[in-house]
Amino acid sequence: MNRNFHIFITIKYYETCREYGLFGVSELGKKWGINQLANVNKGDIAFFFTTQKIGKRSRGVVYGPFEVISDPFYNDEVVWSNKNNGKDPYSYRVKIKALSEHFCINPISIQRIYDLRDEYKIKSILDTSSFSERSVCNLFMDEGMLILEALLQNNFQNIKDGAHYKGHSLIEHDFNLFEAKRLKKIHNGFIFTRESFLEAYLLRNRNLLMNLSCYQNKNTVLDVYNQIGTYIAGGNIDVVTLIKEKLLDSEFIIGANVIELKNEPLEADNLHQLKEYIEWTQRILPRCKKEMIHGILVGPKFGERSNQSKEVFKIELKHFTEFYNIKAFEYFIASDLQFTYEPIK
Repeated sequence: MNRNFHIFITIKYYETCREYGLFGVSELGKKWGINQLANVNKGDIAFFFTTQKIGKRSRGVVYGPFEVISDPFYNDEVVWSNKNNGKDPYSYRVKIKALSEHFCINPISIQRIYDLRDEYKIKSILDTSSFSERSVCNLFMDEGMLILEALLQNNFQNIKDGAHYKGHSLIEHDFNLFEAKRLKKIHNGFIFTRESFLEAYLLRNRNLLMNLSCYQNKNTVLDVYNQIGTYIAGGNIDVVTLIKEKLLDSEFIIGANVIELKNEPLEADNLHQLKEYIEWTQRILPRCKKEMIHGILVGPKFGERSNQSKEVFKIELKHFTEFYNIKAFEYFIASDLQFTYEPIK
């Protein structure tokens, strides 16, 4: 099984997450939006970042490991908060349980992770100014293994997990990103009302991410990361796919896609932003040089009254492709709710 590693961030609700065997986010919001959870899949491994009281002070700690035992689902039964007309706002959830192979009761201090970061062993959170900026932080495989090793070193004795996980009986309702409230009518179809919904849709439909890729053959696999902090470049990269090829029972990195999503028709400034993200990504992706990185812009279909804007964008796109591997796409949701996209040439 190809497991990915994540850090789930919750300052107030770790004990409740542990009791119920659940982690949840809300539909909207930069910090807790649905797109934050869309890259988590059944079988992944999660750690929890929270705070621990020591006398009158608090310190950041990391608990784990936990195994994700469901894909993301919808259920608004109250677990964490009752401030939403009897419905829990954190209604997009995954089920979790302590990893059965080795249960770790003692956390590690967040300082342990910062030590790894300062040694340049952990890079994906190197420039994330605070865990409080998000609800889920993706980790590269070697980073997840380093944190797991640190927890095992602090819990050399395997203790049986006695939790009953009150939330495991919750019904796992599918959530439909094509609900009317998430779509905006244009022409003879729709676009998403928010960029985060587009991101969540692509993350839950990996075949689309593969189709956007410049590398495609039967042996190609994708490692997918989202909301990667850049700090110096500004903001977070929406989606990064690390492209690997399976040969000789091993996986070799052959390239990467940096995908920037927009909720408005694409414009020239988006190309400048993508260029900065490509430059930054070569610093954080293992063994990826700039020429291996392909930048991809995805925005909604231009309207008929935007032909002039589209032509200006095409001219800028042609200029950038002289120096960078960049492609741009327009997406559209047809009246029968079929998601399609086409390249801007």
